[in-house]
Amino acid sequence: MPPGRPHPLRRDHPRSRTRSRPHHPQECVIAVNNKDIKTRERDAGDLGRSLDLLPAVRAAGAACPVSASGIDSPTTAAGLLDAGFGGLLVGTSLLRTGSPEAWVDTMAGARKGLALR
Repeated sequence: MPPGRPHPLRRDHPRSRTRSRPHHPQECVIAVNNKDIKTRERDAGDLGRSLDLLPAVRAAGAACPVSASGIDSPTTAAGLLDAGFGGLLVGTSLLRTGSPEAWVDTMAGARKGLALR
């Protein structure tokens, strides 16, 4: 990607996956929302959505598939990264922890694959 060019974040609800595709997915971060936007994302989230859609997001050529929302623990986050996601959008779980650094360390320690420290 050329320097200075913004990385587009396309935030689609999982059920809208057939509506459109980015023209240059290799230049995109594609996030799969695990929560129902129709309920203002107040549900617990369905991480199966991310896992089910990961092959399609990868097949589209996305530079960085992201699992977004509903990630409730460091071990859940580690599992999503090990499944092949390049990034995560974690909010509430990090905000409610006493130590975000410890949360991230726990996630890294729970990785079955290569953990970054």
